[in-house]
Amino acid sequence: MSDFAIQLSNAIRDISLDPVAKLIGILCGAVGVGVGVILFTLILKTLVLPFDIYQRVSMRKQSLKMEQMRPELEKLQKQYANDKAMYSQKMMEVYKKNNYSMFSACLPMILMMVILIVAFNELNAFSQYANLHTYSEMAEVYNAAILEYCEDDPSKIQTSEFTDRNGVKYTRYEGISDDKFVYYTMNASGEKDYYIDAEKACAYYESKGKSFSTQEELQNYVYSLGSEKAAEHFRSTKEDRSFLWIKNLWYSDTYWTPSLGSYKDFTGKITQKITLEDGSKVSVKDVISEETYNAITANLAEEKVDHNGYFILVALSIGLMFLSQFIAMKSQKAQNDLGSVDGQAASTQKMMLIIMPVMFGIFAFSYSGAFSIYMVVSSAYSIITMLISQVFVDKAFRKKEQKNLEKKYERKTFAKKDK
Repeated sequence: MSDFAIQLSNAIRDISLDPVAKLIGILCGAVGVGVGVILFTLILKTLVLPFDIYQRVSMRKQSLKMEQMRPELEKLQKQYANDKAMYSQKMMEVYKKNNYSMFSACLPMILMMVILIVAFNELNAFSQYANLHTYSEMAEVYNAAILEYCEDDPSKIQTSEFTDRNGVKYTRYEGISDDKFVYYTMNASGEKDYYIDAEKACAYYESKGKSFSTQEELQNYVYSLGSEKAAEHFRSTKEDRSFLWIKNLWYSDTYWTPSLGSYKDFTGKITQKITLEDGSKVSVKDVISEETYNAITANLAEEKVDHNGYFILVALSIGLMFLSQFIAMKSQKAQNDLGSVDGQAASTQKMMLIIMPVMFGIFAFSYSGAFSIYMVVSSAYSIITMLISQVFVDKAFRKKEQKNLEKKYERKTFAKKDK
């Protein structure tokens, strides 16, 4: 049998992370991936809580003001039922008279959208990092298992010089021990290529009672030494990526998604540039070939076809967003009823009741379970703050109304006494 080259994985430094993504990593490392994402969400939502409360309070105040203006606006609706432009003009006059502002909650709402985008980007970046890190660890274990048969003691290595067909000079480094059948060559630039000494490998395994009829059989066996170790490592570190029923939080919580993707899935999810040991940045496909990926993950066939999740986070994302929109719609009933002469405002709000949950559902289907957790916790957090703010605003508003009524009554009483 002739010698053959070994395909080892290239050394990868990792994907560069910004401070926010690093914070996600710190939290996940400290308390586990699922709880870490929940804590990240709570920290992010708490940081912007004052703006969120301001938005909720402003919206509720405006809704209560709108209820006060309802009789006047309903009268205008009947009066200008066939003239949208005039109704809008008269409506704005009523708004001005009652100090009602349609835009008081816009800035905080924009901030909330920015936070959502930030959370998406950071969780997506860390998901890519986590998937690449998992592969890198498996690759290191795979390489180490095969290179165990390559001599690393300089005193037990013999060298020889040769020139290839292109005139490039190489030095061959091979161990003298019978069990060191992996050797490497190095050119003047220090680049290494690893090979199997097929004759020596066959002799070694024959002494162990194992023989190979073809070179391909020998090659597959040597590669299996690495893939078995890589599979053991992947399974032994499942706690680093699993959460409750989800086997890999960095993939979506769906029944058809496996806990370990194919080469296409793996490379498709990593869109960021990878930093190599020499500091250069390349795409994942430039440094990890399909052949290498499949060789390293060869013993993980079960993980490539299993079910990563059961749509639970998808259902929760849709359900909580629907509930959030429903509560918001009910709390702004006056704006929806009176915002237009033909009920268009109410129709728009009803459309949002469908669009937003569907959009969140698409996110949950398409992106990682980590982002789905963010959406679920964020929606639950928003619902709680919305309900609490409504209670306090309604109470304060009723107090204010009561005081205004008392003052009005006092003025009438004094007026009667003066007469």
